[in-house]
Amino acid sequence: MNKLAPAEMAEIYTDACIELLGLCPIADGNATSVPETIEFSEADMHTAKNWRPKKLEFTEFLCRCMHHQEGLKDGTAWSPFTFEGGRRRADNALRSDLLVYDIDCGMSADELRCKLAESGVAGLIVSSHSHMSVRTKFSSKWCRAQLKKNPEATAADLLRAKGYLDEIADSALNMEQPDLKKKVLKANEFVEIRHDPCPRFRLVIPLSRPWLREDYADSASAQQAYKRAYKKVAKQLGLTIDHSTCDVARLYFDARHQPGRPVVAEFGSGSGIDPWTVSADPQTGDGECSQIAEIPPEEILTCTERELEEIVFAINNDGRFNDRQDWVAVGAAIYHVTGGSKLGKRLYRDWSDLWTGGADRAETERVWRSFFGNVPENPAGVVPRDCPEASSASDVLAKPVILRSPVESSGPPESVKEVDVAPSALRKAIHH
Repeated sequence: MNKLAPAEMAEIYTDACIELLGLCPIADGNATSVPETIEFSEADMHTAKNWRPKKLEFTEFLCRCMHHQEGLKDGTAWSPFTFEGGRRRADNALRSDLLVYDIDCGMSADELRCKLAESGVAGLIVSSHSHMSVRTKFSSKWCRAQLKKNPEATAADLLRAKGYLDEIADSALNMEQPDLKKKVLKANEFVEIRHDPCPRFRLVIPLSRPWLREDYADSASAQQAYKRAYKKVAKQLGLTIDHSTCDVARLYFDARHQPGRPVVAEFGSGSGIDPWTVSADPQTGDGECSQIAEIPPEEILTCTERELEEIVFAINNDGRFNDRQDWVAVGAAIYHVTGGSKLGKRLYRDWSDLWTGGADRAETERVWRSFFGNVPENPAGVVPRDCPEASSASDVLAKPVILRSPVESSGPPESVKEVDVAPSALRKAIHH
């Protein structure tokens, strides 16, 4: 495929301030499970009857979404879904390679970058048409319902009820506004609230495995699976979202900005995510939206932190790990058995520091983050075959671990106290 370096991508769009946090994971060789191509739909206007299916290479799709133009919000639009017969309806949705979120609560681009970096998830951050606006419209019907619940509600309370951050909500208190109750009662369709400039972004997250309607019994169950995954990924990333925006026929206008408004368009390298293995709570419909699966108790290894450390450091990090893939595979195994915990990260970092070829901590950190959601279920045999320790070490690293605290040797086995050091590894294993 054609690979574009950040400088080349930035050169294409000289009319916008484009900042790239890193190369496309495919372009720089990172094995991070982003799709090679993106399938979506586009139309000349949001009211179009026919939505054309489109397929682009990943870097081409990034370029398309990052191209900001000055102008009105309305115009050409796209949807992360493809539709049967080109009709944009939820029942017609066939596929999506993306999760797309509107981040309107006032979260800054820096905060979004940090959330993505901490989780190792790849994401495209693009400012929306209302970025840094000082007015927000709410449905007058919704505002009346809020005032019925709390007759003393202020404009700041309404903003908080919609999930806006305190710094944005509190700024509404300083605005000279008409009496809120009168304003709401007089309003026909919308109530406008003024506040400090509010950052607003669209966040596009690539999926390592697409949502496909054909994977489910019917359209209704497929839609429910998508909505559960959409909400749980947002929760895991710490995103404040409007839960009414998770329908499977959602459209988004192409990137446009108002005259003089700042523009943000940047891509943070990392992993795609596979949220479709979901164990839903029968009462709430909620489920864990990461690629994890239950494993039989007999396949769980029990050991202390110290014992796990001895297992890892029994593998001599010498010239046998000059092959990068072998080094990465050991990291994947450590991530697997520790559930990606701080303990696992420390073990991989310290073990990598011992490499006779010279360690690069920044690269070790980047590789560790790339494991998020992309570790195979059974990374056995990750140690080179000519390594004497391979048999015992790889056998251990192929199993999830319950870490327990050491006890006095005289104590009975029942006195072993299991400690929740690696929460996601206690009952589950990463499943690709």
